[in-house]
Amino acid sequence: MLYKIMDLQYFMAFYMVGKFKSFSKAAIELAITQAAVSRQIKLLESSIGEDLFFRSSKSVELTTRGRALHNIVDKFIFDYKNNFEKQKIKKIRIGCIEGVLSKNLLNIIEKFKKKYNVGVEIKINKTGILIKSLELNELDFVISNNETQKGHLTSLEILNESFVFISKKSISLNKLSNEKLILYSENDEMKKYVKNFNYIIINSFKSIIHYVCLLYT
Repeated sequence: MLYKIMDLQYFMAFYMVGKFKSFSKAAIELAITQAAVSRQIKLLESSIGEDLFFRSSKSVELTTRGRALHNIVDKFIFDYKNNFEKQKIKKIRIGCIEGVLSKNLLNIIEKFKKKYNVGVEIKINKTGILIKSLELNELDFVISNNETQKGHLTSLEILNESFVFISKKSISLNKLSNEKLILYSENDEMKKYVKNFNYIIINSFKSIIHYVCLLYT
């Protein structure tokens, strides 16, 4: 007999939409985007092979099978909270891209450790490798500069960065295309100002600093 494997998050999204009768309110409760909630519901419906909601521009209502499943999920969540959720989490596993662990973020992690009395393990690597570790349940969450909407994974913006151009001489953005730049990755925001591939990519901040020192010393 074959069984379809479905992620618990799909059922949580389904439960919250059914509870609030709203995709937007479910998204707020789950701290994810509304698009992520909608995608998880579609994946669940596709796995089950049935529509679970009647959708209209003004309302969201459970179908007959949807109500039956909602009752089952409701009981499961109640049992889960009473039997498992009360157990203390001993360690949080965080994946970070290089350079994201600023002093402010480290202070937040330290306060979190003290408040909840948990250990924190931080893994530094490239976004693709960290996402793979997240999918393999080797990490609890990832802090990256790339948005991810994939399967049951979703992104939530926690910081809006300002980009700064650093140069030894005064230069305008209009003339920036004539300069040779050092970029961190193919997705670097500064790449749009560069013409004729006049750049070098070094995906390590330590190596970038070392390279600049070699150029100007």
